[in-house]
Amino acid sequence: MFFVTGFTGPSFWDQGVLTVTGLDSIPLVAHYVKNLPLNDCFCVFSTIGLGFNVASSTLNVYRSLPKDRTIWSIFTPLTRLSPYLLHTTAMVAWLAAPASAIIGSTRLTPFLLFWGVSFAHHVGLLILSHLSAAPFPAAWKHPLLFLSVAGAVDANLGRLPGWAPVVQTGEGAVSGVVWACLGAAVVVYGHFVYDVVGDICEFYDIK
Repeated sequence: MFFVTGFTGPSFWDQGVLTVTGLDSIPLVAHYVKNLPLNDCFCVFSTIGLGFNVASSTLNVYRSLPKDRTIWSIFTPLTRLSPYLLHTTAMVAWLAAPASAIIGSTRLTPFLLFWGVSFAHHVGLLILSHLSAAPFPAAWKHPLLFLSVAGAVDANLGRLPGWAPVVQTGEGAVSGVVWACLGAAVVVYGHFVYDVVGDICEFYDIK
């Protein structure tokens, strides 16, 4: 019963981490450490973990470069991450657009699913390039990236004086665009998994 009511109720996650762990009873800790709510602490821990992951991955890439590498040599491989950076920027901009009204609506779930499937397709293309010893896929080889950018640009046209969204003109239109993007993402990623990955596995006899 405590697990159901205590760990799943909002009151538990709103408690401070020092309160839950009992560290708030130690004056020195309570004075210098902020008593963040548990849900905020998870965000902090995730950010720290992501930072270490990015740093270690960058170091691994640097070590794999040719012997005549310099500190500036790392920037060329990092540019291959541009599709991911552009995709994330576009999705955040779309989500924050006044015309989208996605946050707090039923459109948020299909929007996040579209985001996740698109990102999975990006990662799949990257893994495929590793398996086939091919160069990292360029930005134009990420078809779902164009949907994200187009949706973000259209939703943010209202920020420009005298402009208004061309497609996302109302809540119904926004819902239609989001669901259409999700459907396209499922088709594209489904094709990738079934056809491309299947061919690769068949070639390497690991099907």
